[in-house]
Amino acid sequence: MAGTGTYSAEEITRITTHRDDLADHLAWVSGTTQTFSLYNITTTATYDIGDYTLPSRTNWTGAGAPAFWAEWRTNNPSQADGPLYDGWDECINGANGLVNDGDGHHATQITSLQASLDTANTKLTLAIANAA
Repeated sequence: MAGTGTYSAEEITRITTHRDDLADHLAWVSGTTQTFSLYNITTTATYDIGDYTLPSRTNWTGAGAPAFWAEWRTNNPSQADGPLYDGWDECINGANGLVNDGDGHHATQITSLQASLDTANTKLTLAIANAA
């Protein structure tokens, strides 16, 4: 609909934020190296995944979820249970985790995220071309 409407600065910011979130999620699950803003769950000994109070954010640079969990395991070699252990185990060792992807869900997720990112980029291009 180029030329038939205008987009406010706020709408462009919202679309840009959504696009950036999609790009970050895609990078995380596909193992792309970048700096991620993560909830600092690995250094909060009392963190409980069932507790809805989130810890502070921290920046972590690495090759997405597989590298994050591999680093977590290197730093926690004797941990054998709990939500962080379960996260590591599923990602790295799980038959259907990010590394093994036995059910193909991971590949499907990457394809879906890429399609969503492409759509967001198209929408952003349109919005910028029709900025108020």
